[in-house]
Amino acid sequence: MIDQATELRQLARRQTDLAVEPACATRPSMIAVTGGKGGVGTTTVAIHLALALARLADHVLLVDADPDRSDVAACCGLTAENDLADLSVGQQPLDAVAVAGPGGIRVVSGAARAAGDDVSTERFHERWMAATRDAAESFDHVVVDTGNGSSRSVKTIWEAAELVLLVTTPETPSILDTYASIKTLADRDAPPPIYVLVNQVSEPAVAHDVYGRIARATWRFLGFHLRSAGYLAAGPVTAESAGGLTRDFDQLAQTVRAALKESVRRRLIEL
Repeated sequence: MIDQATELRQLARRQTDLAVEPACATRPSMIAVTGGKGGVGTTTVAIHLALALARLADHVLLVDADPDRSDVAACCGLTAENDLADLSVGQQPLDAVAVAGPGGIRVVSGAARAAGDDVSTERFHERWMAATRDAAESFDHVVVDTGNGSSRSVKTIWEAAELVLLVTTPETPSILDTYASIKTLADRDAPPPIYVLVNQVSEPAVAHDVYGRIARATWRFLGFHLRSAGYLAAGPVTAESAGGLTRDFDQLAQTVRAALKESVRRRLIEL
């Protein structure tokens, strides 16, 4: 028999489920894809995650916010007259900056020039993030390639993100830099949901070990939990392996969508 309290909880959950989609539709969810160090595959992961989300019929904007190596557009085979600086400093509308990319995604190219001394890092990112929220063209998700490291630029994006996807590899320097990024970038009082993706893995046991080491250190010394986003296998992409890679990213996209939905549900319950 269902008691009254149980019935009320179920009613609240049904109402929350109905409210999740409109809440997501009015404001795109921002997913920050970050690497603890260079060479871990951050840009590749950001591009393929955006494509996988688009395959789920989501409307996706991919933003290159890497301050050191802006190559998302080139990796997508695109050229663009305008870039992230035009969207932020130049205050161009999003539809004049974003270009059509593969798989139906839209792409904002990385800034080819510095923001200038009169614009702080925080203000630079606040402007383009506001432009994506207020644009006439609505998006379900904004996937941001933040680049690597623990700069103020990356921290600003983490603070605005609904979810952080932190990319690492099994090499010890990468693991140490990943933990250092979490320690430097995450707000310990209210960290965003942080998911760890282990790239270039030889076997599943290695990925589990890497995630476990980072997660245990984060809980012990920083006091909050990490989540696992799984792993990507090492090796060259061939005709035989391409299908498996697509399935891996499709699974990653499903994980990200479920995490975002749960995050929205929790915020609605807390209101």
